[in-house]
This record gives sequence, structure tokens and C-alpha cells, in this order.
Amino acid sequence: AAFRQAGAVRVTTFPELFDQVRAFELLPLPRGRRLGVVSITGVGCVLTADAAGIHGLELPDLAPETLARIREVAPPWAPIRNPVDMWSTIERVGPVEAYRQLSRLVLADPGVDMLLIQIHIPESALDPVETFGTLREIAPDKPVVGSFFGMEPALAEYREAMARIGIPVYDDPERAVRCLAGLCARAEHQR
Repeated sequence: AAFRQAGAVRVTTFPELFDQVRAFELLPLPRGRRLGVVSITGVGCVLTADAAGIHGLELPDLAPETLARIREVAPPWAPIRNPVDMWSTIERVGPVEAYRQLSRLVLADPGVDMLLIQIHIPESALDPVETFGTLREIAPDKPVVGSFFGMEPALAEYREAMARIGIPVYDDPERAVRCLAGLCARAEHQR
């Protein structure tokens, strides 16, 4: 009750504490609980959807304009929805362009309050600054987090590079979603 009254975000482990502190350090507070997701895998979409349900985040439908723009880069046969499974788009335009275009389109959607990008490492062609460096300029008021599938040491290097452009990254989508839910709780308390 005291935590709720103070607007504190409760954590139960040291890793959760450090994850949440990283989110508060790097990200703006979201205006709502609507999460947009761009994932390299269908499994990542499912894991994120499950985590969103557990932590009280919504996965809104994307606006018709956003869907139309995504269809310009995705194959015609690909189902397009939120969470966005980007594998078919990678087959059409390659990983760098797929990540760059899909993350920008979903983030700019007016019905999305925050974005989670799931990245597979090693995707050696992906330069974090080149691929994601302008996301904060597109929507400076929307939090953007990353979730990685991969192995060290490439993961640590990528994590540091993403933090330098203001995007904290987590080792799985549930940890990322939990941190976004903490930001939402704080924003709601402040309002």
C-alpha cells in the first residue's frame, strides 16, 4: 500500500532492480499501455504477447495507414498484425531494411505508446546506430526497448551500443515487458 501511494515500482530480485533502473534512466514515461512489437521470430511474438497479458500491457491493432505502409515492404502473402513477425519482410528486403522500416512504422503508429524490438544476435550486418539510431527522433516521447536472442560476447557489445542511442536491451521479452509495465505504472501514478 505504501509503494502504491508513493508510486514506487516493486521488484523482487536484483536483476529486476537493475533492469527497471536502466529503463527509468534511458526512457521517457509512456502515455498509455499500448505496446507495438517487431520480432524476428513468431515465437518472439507469442512470448511477448504472453508477457504483455501477464503485465497488463495491450497489443493494439495497427492503424490502416501503418498496415498499408508495412505491406509496401512485406511480401503480399504475409499476415501483418501487431506483434509484427518480420521474417517474411527479411526475405524480401534483408534484415537491416526490415528492422529499420518496420520499427519506424510501428513506432510512428498513433495507437502505439511504446515499442519492443526483438533482435537475433548474431545479425552481424546490423549496426545499432545505423539501424535504430533515429528511432528516438521519430517519437521522442515513446519508450523503445530491445530484447535479444543470442550469445555473449556479441550480446554485451550490442547491449552497450544500443544503450548509447537510448535503447535499453534485455535478455528476453518478458524482462523487457516487465520494465515497460513499470514505466506505465509510474506514468499512471504521476497523472
